[in-house]
Amino acid sequence: MQPDEPTPAASELALEAALPVFARVSGADVIDDRDHRRIATGRPFASFNHVSGVRFTDRDADARIADVNEALAAAGSVPATWWIGPSTRPLDLRTRLEAFGMREDEPEFGMVIDPAGDRPAVPTPAGVTLDEVVDDAGLQDWTSIMAAAYGWADPAKADAVLSVYRTPLAEPPWIHLIVRHRGVAAACGSLFVVDGHAFVTNIGTAPEHRRLGLGSVVTSAVIDLARDRGHPAATLTASVMGRPMYERLGFVEDARFERFILG
Repeated sequence: MQPDEPTPAASELALEAALPVFARVSGADVIDDRDHRRIATGRPFASFNHVSGVRFTDRDADARIADVNEALAAAGSVPATWWIGPSTRPLDLRTRLEAFGMREDEPEFGMVIDPAGDRPAVPTPAGVTLDEVVDDAGLQDWTSIMAAAYGWADPAKADAVLSVYRTPLAEPPWIHLIVRHRGVAAACGSLFVVDGHAFVTNIGTAPEHRRLGLGSVVTSAVIDLARDRGHPAATLTASVMGRPMYERLGFVEDARFERFILG
């Protein structure tokens, strides 16, 4: 690293490692260019197509934005999410993306925790069970919770998610957990273990099961997975709504991510 090169936050590095998981669908590509990473899946969902690790110079930033957007469009990978983190350059990238007509999405907050450290105990409510997803029936239940929790209106998105996690791998880089409330699939979460990072993600609760503390239950269980595997840190990106829960569990913010949507 050069002396004047920005130092990424821990959550920034973990996010960068985790995003390529979406490129496990057929026909997807991860392009590590000299000044950015581009994930183009050919699926019409902003959560599947990403631009991150941007290090454009002031002089060529506008031309590079145009190049990247054209490449994403040519690959059928629009909408797409541009991520702006602490180490993103140029510093005025958000202004430039706005000038290209891109829409600002809600920010997310990078957060980190020591899985083996002291943290609040999370009791399991009566009638609640928690299990690892080990078969396709469990994966379909898990995906149905994700769809309900995140309000996916297009069933094609659930199909795309299933295609990612149905990828046959000897050692999948993910572990999915599902919480059932009185036998009904109610909440979900995942741990991505990629390039030495333990990334907590896919935390969601179906609307009819909210206010029972199930999000905290599954998040705490995912942190336990990271601890049991010896990771010195677990990271995540939190939504505005989810941030207070993660703070209560002991996560500390180390980065803010702005997001802009192409298409």
